[in-house]
Amino acid sequence: MKRILTLFAALVLVPCVFAVELETFTAKGNPKTMGVDFSIGRPKAWMTRPANPTGTFAVFWQTPSGLVDSMTLIFPRTQSAQSEDVTKEDFRTMFENPALEQMLGRSLANAKFLGKTILEDFKYPAGYIEYAGKYKLKSGEIEMKVRNYLIYLGNVMLQVQFYLVQEAGEDRLQQFDADMKQILASLEFTSP
Repeated sequence: MKRILTLFAALVLVPCVFAVELETFTAKGNPKTMGVDFSIGRPKAWMTRPANPTGTFAVFWQTPSGLVDSMTLIFPRTQSAQSEDVTKEDFRTMFENPALEQMLGRSLANAKFLGKTILEDFKYPAGYIEYAGKYKLKSGEIEMKVRNYLIYLGNVMLQVQFYLVQEAGEDRLQQFDADMKQILASLEFTSP
């Protein structure tokens, strides 16, 4: 009986071993968020890097430099706040439009569209689009996979983008899927 309980405890604890340790990032009062306050978990071990002057307002990298896994938070500068909150039905109509993945794909150099998924049961109107791309560096060519979450917080869209370096034919989107879901589950919209 003791052996069965030990085995059961080991099986229950296995998912916790693979969970990424998160630290809360708060966007309260950031002028780039169009008045939207929220918090989200970010991998605690990842470094904060300076954001570029576009709609990007936070970037977290696995290491201080180089082309590595990263997470970027973006409020697209081309958007203006809608007059009303975006509903899940409004989002579905926008998300199902094929022009969306083409438009977002143009912002990623050498990107190939892989697919998109609407998140029916998520607490906010949301979905994600996935891309793959190859990039030439001095050290050689590198393949990246990108998952771009589009989430409406009230009447403004937040993009949470994950860039994952592919290694030896592994599917990093699949490997990092549980961590991305854990990060997204931590998202809390705190503005009224």
